[in-house]
Amino acid sequence: MAAPGGAVMGGAPVALDEGWNLIMENGFKPLVATLDGDASRAGTSAKTWIDVHTTVYHMCTQKTPGTYSRELYERVGQALDDYLESTALPALRELYAEFMLQELVRRWENHKTMVKWIQRIFKYLDRFYVRRLEIANLETVGYTVFLNRVFGSVKHDVRSAVLDIVKRERNGDVVDQSLVKKVVDLFVEMGLSNTEVYSEELERPLLDATAEFYQRQSAQWVEDDSFPAFMLKAEACLAAEQARAAAYLVPRTKERLLRTVEHEVLVVHQQVMLDKDSSGLVTLLVNDAREDLSRLFRLYARVTDALQPIATTLKRHVHAEGMELVREQKARVEAAAKTSSAAASAVADKPDFIQALLALHDRYTDLVSSCFGDHATFARALKEAFEVFVNQQVGKSSTAELFAGYCDELLRVKGAGARMSESDVEEQLDKLVQLFAYLSDKDVFQEFSRKQLAKRLLMDRSHSDDAESFLITKLKQRCGAHFTSKLEGMITDMTLSADIQSAFQEWFANRATNTNMEDVPSPAAAGGDGAAAGAPKAAGAAPAGGAAAAPEAAVMPPVQLSSSGVRANGHDFAVRVLTTGHWPTYAQDEITLPPVLSRSEKLFREYYNTRTSQRVLRFVHALGKVWLSTTFFAGGRWGGKVELACSTHQACVMMLFNDAESLTYGKICEMLGLDPTADVSKGTMLSLSTISASGGKSRVQQSVLLRVPGPATGAPGSTSSSFVGVNDVFSVNVKFTSMRPKLKLKPLHAKITDAEKEAAQSTVHEDRRHAVEAAIVRVMKQHKRMPHNQLVVQVSELLMPVFKPDPTLIRNRIDELISREYIKKDTSANVYEYLA
Repeated sequence: MAAPGGAVMGGAPVALDEGWNLIMENGFKPLVATLDGDASRAGTSAKTWIDVHTTVYHMCTQKTPGTYSRELYERVGQALDDYLESTALPALRELYAEFMLQELVRRWENHKTMVKWIQRIFKYLDRFYVRRLEIANLETVGYTVFLNRVFGSVKHDVRSAVLDIVKRERNGDVVDQSLVKKVVDLFVEMGLSNTEVYSEELERPLLDATAEFYQRQSAQWVEDDSFPAFMLKAEACLAAEQARAAAYLVPRTKERLLRTVEHEVLVVHQQVMLDKDSSGLVTLLVNDAREDLSRLFRLYARVTDALQPIATTLKRHVHAEGMELVREQKARVEAAAKTSSAAASAVADKPDFIQALLALHDRYTDLVSSCFGDHATFARALKEAFEVFVNQQVGKSSTAELFAGYCDELLRVKGAGARMSESDVEEQLDKLVQLFAYLSDKDVFQEFSRKQLAKRLLMDRSHSDDAESFLITKLKQRCGAHFTSKLEGMITDMTLSADIQSAFQEWFANRATNTNMEDVPSPAAAGGDGAAAGAPKAAGAAPAGGAAAAPEAAVMPPVQLSSSGVRANGHDFAVRVLTTGHWPTYAQDEITLPPVLSRSEKLFREYYNTRTSQRVLRFVHALGKVWLSTTFFAGGRWGGKVELACSTHQACVMMLFNDAESLTYGKICEMLGLDPTADVSKGTMLSLSTISASGGKSRVQQSVLLRVPGPATGAPGSTSSSFVGVNDVFSVNVKFTSMRPKLKLKPLHAKITDAEKEAAQSTVHEDRRHAVEAAIVRVMKQHKRMPHNQLVVQVSELLMPVFKPDPTLIRNRIDELISREYIKKDTSANVYEYLA
């Protein structure tokens, strides 16, 4: 029995009711009074707490009449339940809204404190009884009682109060976020070891309420606001929800809440807002509204797959702008074509169209970078849009040709690049190479660029070696070393030619010392240089080159064209040796040179044969140039003494008039061994008789030769100013005057001619045939056996970086390889087998 004052006597057994009453009176009731703020019952001495703890110990360990662990465990749960039902629950039911939430939070905090003290009082139960039977500990029992008795009874009212607070805050009211945070934590704690209670009782209703709220709000915004205003509100509400979630929601709910808002505000209305009249995405792009576009990207980058509709609209808009540029250019070319084909070509060759494409690309690449963070989706949309209109045919010219022409415009003397700084030229070239990446016919660009580079190098029309190297480097980085190998070879040839010329100069100096030079004629008064090319005899290719000199009748001192030039046969003479494989193919040149020039050519051949016997040297005189000193002309400031910079063909024609006052076209061709029907022959005469010469800034609208049409030949076009008849008579225009002592006759083909364009296209087509065959063999050699469709796909993938192969071309080359027994076809299975 219990001792006076409630203590347990000695080792006497404790009856169940007697011990429980002591525990309730000396432990539980003072604890409740303390938590409820009842000062009359609050406060218990340490000795009393020890006696309560000792009583629990004896009741759980005594042998007679037995232990009461099970009974105590059950009565603890019942005592807590009775207290909550009689005290806490009635207090909550009397309150509403935030007051109820405040009371609930207070009751829950008190209850957690009570459970902690009960765990201390009944510590023996948790340590032995609960562990031995593997049942819920007293903390779990206490929380479960609160969950079932209190929370289960008021949870609907609590949830409604919480949702109402959130709604009021969304509408602009100031609320007690700390209170909401405590209630949210209570929902989490009610789940004990899982989040099911929180998820079902608060999170899901909160997300549903959020979706409903923003459905109404966003629908109103769509109706009332412009797209930029809509995005401002969307951005503001997302920021508010993020702050709200951080203030009182658990992390996982924060993400789900934001996804809900994003869906209702952004995703549901995305296409409607993108297409909205007068304020949609197209309007933003037209107005270059960078701030709004950046906000658009920030908002929709949050949502999975939401960027694609924006990129699609961007693609359509850029495509429309690009196609409009193409239509405008086509209209200009067609309008000019009504005048003449030459006028159409002149319009097509103007850099305006390419500059417009560059400006368009520059604008949208910068926009994608600054507003869309260089996101791959937008970069791909831009690429797909440009690939369509950049590969459009404009008149007779492809965009690849126009690209090459613009490069030439930037790099040649007196082109647009000559009026720019070096950095500006490089910037333009860099942008052009970026645009070049969209070309499907890169091999066409490659061939035209090679022809134009050849003209710039051989005619000394390149204004910057550094800019030339810069372009080649950029192309090499973009397409690989194989793409620029010929261009690099041409540059290398020019460097090696300078070394060869220095060696030629040294050889000639030694030769002059060791011979009496009886074969050297009296001095002439001009100098020249030319181009040649060498190739191994074994390759069966004849190298090309040219040499030029001046008339013997001149009386002015010689002109030194190059520091490495050789003074031979009365003039300064230089040769450029070119490798056939690097340079465009040039027609065989069979002009009969005047003796003074032919002796210079013979001299260089003699030197070159001492250098190597394994290479064949062929001169291409059409590429040579001459400084021609003349005294034909009577008038002018310089007393008729004028130096003409001209081609070898032009110089050879002019030199004929040293011995004749007039000559027919037929006679001129006969004396020079030229074909009267050849374009180069007719072009040479027309250039001397109809094309003006230029001297620095002064332009002289005169011709150096006069032309008198002969009797009509009846040939087609014989009455045209561009037709030269064999009976046309030419003579020196002695009235030709010049304000400057040096004039440059316009080169015959400073730019690529229509014939050269056709030849370039023919070269491209032939190269494509070989490339397709090589790709087929490569694929078949690797796989040995392959179906037709798969072979076409793999061959196309190999060639796409350079050009887009036509499936018909692939099939034709397959048939060709079958006929040459590289592969064979299994007709039963439509499969090819590799043989070679």
